[in-house]
Amino acid sequence: MSEKIILNKKLGIDNDDRKIMSLLQEDPELTHSVIASKINKSQPAVGARILKLERKGLQATQYGVNLKENKLVISLVSMHAKNPKELFDLISCCPFVINAFKVSGRTNIVVWIVGSKLEKIEEIVEVHFRSKVNITHVDMLVIIEPIVNLILPIDFNFEKHNVLACGDQCHALAVEEQDIDYIPVEEGSDLNDKFGIDDDDKRIVMYLENDPEITHSRIGEKIGKSQPAVGARISKLKEKSFLGIQKGVNFKAVDQFHLVQVSISALNSSKILERMQLCPFIITGFRTTGDKSLIVYVAGHSLEKIDDIIDFCIRSDENVKEIETAIILKYMRKLILRYNFDCEFLEDVGCLECKHCMMRLSKNTATSLVKSEDEEAASE
Repeated sequence: MSEKIILNKKLGIDNDDRKIMSLLQEDPELTHSVIASKINKSQPAVGARILKLERKGLQATQYGVNLKENKLVISLVSMHAKNPKELFDLISCCPFVINAFKVSGRTNIVVWIVGSKLEKIEEIVEVHFRSKVNITHVDMLVIIEPIVNLILPIDFNFEKHNVLACGDQCHALAVEEQDIDYIPVEEGSDLNDKFGIDDDDKRIVMYLENDPEITHSRIGEKIGKSQPAVGARISKLKEKSFLGIQKGVNFKAVDQFHLVQVSISALNSSKILERMQLCPFIITGFRTTGDKSLIVYVAGHSLEKIDDIIDFCIRSDENVKEIETAIILKYMRKLILRYNFDCEFLEDVGCLECKHCMMRLSKNTATSLVKSEDEEAASE
């Protein structure tokens, strides 16, 4: 049975739903009328389908900062915690933590941390993770860059914590600041100078992150600006690639999808980077410091299929020395990422519609033909 048919049945969708999701992932700001014209459906029918997909978690909207285009300090920290829930509760209010995952393997927690100062992130890891007796095997990787565009919500209130020592005072302030607006720092913002933004820009970004449906007029009321002024600021932030919008699957909400983290130790990471960027089933990833120079995330509707993809597309590469996999079991926060609904993977063939897999298949086919001809000639 076709992989698309299997996935349609699992998710309760059809091919028109797939087309809608693919169109919106390609252009998140497409109107219902444009989509209707592309799939030959009425505008109300498209609206009803999108609403159904949103309720299923298959179509979600995320505003945030494009971390590939804007060089913030990103770190990936893995560890083994005796009480993962207790750790999640502790770090859930930290403005530096953009997400955390419970995973399988030797370490059972992975945390994504973003800030503007590497020394502050090191302090967080030292105080909250390495110094705890119930947390072991702490490993911190500094991210060089995401391998594809990665739009994630950033809590700019981390700026205030840059000057505070990690501890009770810092934690109490973080708890107090949860779910509130951006509070400007009195000492001045290094982000404003670095990215050419101001405090109102950061407020706008955070309002959109927290509520993608918020209107320009409502934002204007909150920051004391007119609706046109808010619209102009949003356009400027998008033009400079600071503010991004992404539509995709909310992996925290959709049980039918699995996500596996693959840590890759490579002989030459630059030679396999392009492959990782082009693979339709690798939905995000990072170039990192350390022995594991690439961390990628492979998505699919079954762990067996993901394992086949990892074998064929990653483990078999001549530039890959070794890999370490970890299945993501639980998400601390929602994680909205693009997923390719158009591509299928066939064992021993590869990703259909993937140029690299098709080139590899053609090469293998040609080699087999030559081998067969040689064997036939030898037998004669």
